Amino acid sequence: MTSTFQKTQETSLTSENFTRLVTIVQTRLLLYNKRRTGELEAIKVQSYASRSCGLDELDESLAKDLTDVEKHLMGTQDLMRVRGKRGRPVPVLIPPDCRKALAFLANTAQRKKAKIAEGNLYLFPNSVNGYVRAYDSLKTMCNEVCLLAPHRITSVSMRKYMATLTQMLNLDKFQMDWVCNHLGHTKSVHKEHYRQMSGLVERTQISKLLLIQDMNLTSKFRGKKLEDMDIKDIVFQDDADDEEEAGFQENLALPSDTVDATENCYLEEAGLEEEEEEEDEEDEVQTRKKVKKTTRQRWTDDEVKEIKEYFKDFLKSGTTPRSTFIDRMKQKSKSEGIM
Repeated sequence: MTSTFQKTQETSLTSENFTRLVTIVQTRLLLYNKRRTGELEAIKVQSYASRSCGLDELDESLAKDLTDVEKHLMGTQDLMRVRGKRGRPVPVLIPPDCRKALAFLANTAQRKKAKIAEGNLYLFPNSVNGYVRAYDSLKTMCNEVCLLAPHRITSVSMRKYMATLTQMLNLDKFQMDWVCNHLGHTKSVHKEHYRQMSGLVERTQISKLLLIQDMNLTSKFRGKKLEDMDIKDIVFQDDADDEEEAGFQENLALPSDTVDATENCYLEEAGLEEEEEEEDEEDEVQTRKKVKKTTRQRWTDDEVKEIKEYFKDFLKSGTTPRSTFIDRMKQKSKSEGIM
């Protein structure tokens, strides 16, 4: 991705190489965050501009207790909140290798050079007023690299992959809740309302898990508690120069009117696998007890005549007989060989 971004800067910017960068960045964010394709593709520039780069008041009160690694993660990874399924806000972490590229894609001047429509509000725009489908981006990249089974790489399979690998780690109940919330799920899927996580938790704890999976180091930390995972060797590398990113930030392609944070994207489910995932979740929530089927049998004329005879007084008065009277009539019917 870094080489593609450099080539885009060194050559004359066109709609083709701009879209190529969109495809790569989309795929990177999708695989890193294990997000649904529909959630990622519809991110707006406004959501990117309002991302968390620092600490809110609550997080600042906890910052003094952070380790050096956690402080590094806070400083190198930004956090966006985007609209998830059923309107719930879900997090998207921006790893260091995506920061410059995203700043480039959101820059008004660069979008104008790439002939992106001025009214296009999406961070990953197409040539008109829509967005590039993350499902297509993922498929394009998977088909370009040497994979044994590229068709198996989907947003759903990656989310299942994360859920499987976290079982190898010694996470406590609250840490598992963090993972569920990052994926946009709760343990009961949709029975409980979404509980928004602190940005500190997302950027220091969940990012640990994402980095470990991203570097294929899950086996190294097997059975360890989250707080005992030492990832200094992963994060303490030479930091990239952020001056270029800051330059792009000065001129973001924001709409003239402020967009409500809760309406920061229109969610469109992309690809068949997303529809299948929703169906699976609905089945899990709406599981019902199986009711034993019974075959109804119509009363005979003699049975109808008998009932009318036994309950004629109640039928005339329009009242309901007591259960003791009904039991007596049942016994009488049995003794007479009718029931």
